[in-house]
Amino acid sequence: MSKRRKILFLTGIPALCILLWWILASAGAGPPLALKILALVWTTVATLWALRQVFRVLLWRVSGRLAFSYFLIGVVPIPLVALLVGVGLYVLAGFFLGHLYRNAAVTLQSDLQYMARSELDRMLGRKGKDETYEPVAATFAYYKDGAKLAGDPDLPERWRDFWPCPGNGPTLLGVTFFAGRDGRPSLVGGARSGSLAVLARFDGELDAELSHRSGIWTEVSRADQAREKERWTFVMSGREYPLESLKPTAPYEEIQKFFWHEEGEPTWQFRPWLVWLELTRPFLDLETGGNADEFVSATLTSSLDALSYDLIPGSAEVGFWVYLVFAGVFLGALNLYIIAVLVALMMIFSLSRAVNRLTEATRKIQKGDFSTRIQIYREDQIGALQKSFNAMAGNLETLVADAADKEIFERELEIARQMQHGLLPDTLHAPAPLSFATYFQPSRAIGGDYYDLLTLADGRHAVVIADVSGHGLPAGLRMAMVKSAFELLCEESSNPIHILRRLHHLLLQRLQQRDNRRAFVTATLAAIDRETGEMEIVNAGHTPTYRLRGDEVLEIQLPGPPLGALKPNYPSERFHIEEGDIWVWLSDGIIEAVNRQGEVFGYERVMEVIQSCAGESVGALTVKRAILAAVAEHKGSAAVDDDLTLVVLCWDPDAKPGEVAEEQDGSPEVPG
Repeated sequence: MSKRRKILFLTGIPALCILLWWILASAGAGPPLALKILALVWTTVATLWALRQVFRVLLWRVSGRLAFSYFLIGVVPIPLVALLVGVGLYVLAGFFLGHLYRNAAVTLQSDLQYMARSELDRMLGRKGKDETYEPVAATFAYYKDGAKLAGDPDLPERWRDFWPCPGNGPTLLGVTFFAGRDGRPSLVGGARSGSLAVLARFDGELDAELSHRSGIWTEVSRADQAREKERWTFVMSGREYPLESLKPTAPYEEIQKFFWHEEGEPTWQFRPWLVWLELTRPFLDLETGGNADEFVSATLTSSLDALSYDLIPGSAEVGFWVYLVFAGVFLGALNLYIIAVLVALMMIFSLSRAVNRLTEATRKIQKGDFSTRIQIYREDQIGALQKSFNAMAGNLETLVADAADKEIFERELEIARQMQHGLLPDTLHAPAPLSFATYFQPSRAIGGDYYDLLTLADGRHAVVIADVSGHGLPAGLRMAMVKSAFELLCEESSNPIHILRRLHHLLLQRLQQRDNRRAFVTATLAAIDRETGEMEIVNAGHTPTYRLRGDEVLEIQLPGPPLGALKPNYPSERFHIEEGDIWVWLSDGIIEAVNRQGEVFGYERVMEVIQSCAGESVGALTVKRAILAAVAEHKGSAAVDDDLTLVVLCWDPDAKPGEVAEEQDGSPEVPG
């Protein structure tokens, strides 16, 4: 989907939904739920797609990506850390508020125990210890032998051992809330000596007393009263964790007056910002000692000024040094951050400039300017990358030039190959009784083998097969010269030996010069008299000629030097051709065909293959196909190392010249 279609798809459908929504609203009918969901989904998709496009535009350049990376690493963590520090400070402040609340409750219970002990000393008529405590509003009950003698009628009639009554003075380890007959949380303290005991119960406003003692606004309530507030419950590992609302029940103005007693609007440090919840267990029934409720809930509210009064030392000198150290640490960290920002900006600018240079140089290379180079000023990985780019550009420039030269060379080589194919006949056409089947496969684009059917000066036909030493273009050029020489010499002479000797001297004059001293040519020339059936074979260092007559294969070996080397003493031999004879000439590429095990095809296999073709219906095409199939099976997937040339002659009075050309088209190929 194209970009324009995406825009129409993502913006058109939400616009259509909004239009339908407006039409339905104008008609007084509410939009259906499906339309609402569709509009919401497509609006969300369009928004996400738009954000993706914006990010792609902003982050396409490396500088944008680096800046965004620094933003994520260097800027985003700042508010996150600040939020984490703020939450941590708030939690610590809440813990400290809980500590102040618990300390106030413990001291209140301790004062009740001191007051009960004083009443017990008065009953015993003894002078009490000089103990410092803060008298509070309290009621008393007096007991003897566990039974109440007198006192507050709301207190139990019997003494209970679970009441807080230390044996050696009050304890400050914890506090226990009790529920009296009215069910409200309260604190008690007892004292006992022998059979006498006194119980003191706080008889004032518990919230006000705890607020006064702790310096923070305190609201104490039972668990069932706390549940009437907003409450959330989290379940983890099968256990419920209730979370009570932190909002106090008292009016805000009343809480504010607790921290600000003057006229006018209080400043921010005197406002009750901090709210915390504290749960206290156990909460026991004063009469039975059982659980009166699950817990006692205390909502604690404080201002920063009230909290700092207990946190910050009262000594101005100590506070000054604390502030000075904090300011020094803060300024030092700020300076380090500013330096880090400047270093990051310099690195972003430097890296983006280097990448922009690489991008521009790459664009020029893409347009074909391979002479482009980058000026290098860096000694880092980017500099090494720029050096590699310059080296790559230089190599690419050389490769492009070499590729152009290679393309020209390959074009010229193709022309030469086509010219060579034009020099070699597709097949050998001759009148009856001569019937030919030929095959030629060069090992490279241009081969050095040559075969032809020429006419001598006396009218006889001459079968020529030759192999120029070497491979490739030089061998092909020499082969063209040899072909021209054979055609001229055969027109001038009818003596095969004389033709080869003259060609030998020509090669000595033209080829045996400078670096061509090792060049030579092997050849076999067979002159055939069609009228008498006589054949004269002259060999110049070429492979043997093979004759299949009936079931007998004859290998005709005429050892002699190649053309252009040693003395031109070329052996010859005459034969009489009979009807049905098969004559085979081939190049050493077939004899020396090597498989992957390094084993050559060899002369014996050639004779065996020709022998296997013996029969009444044998012809030139049959023998040619059998030899090529055997060579292909022997080589397998091994590469062709030399040119493969094959000429097969059949003496058949009934042969038609047109048949040979069709046979040549169906010749099997030797892999490689």
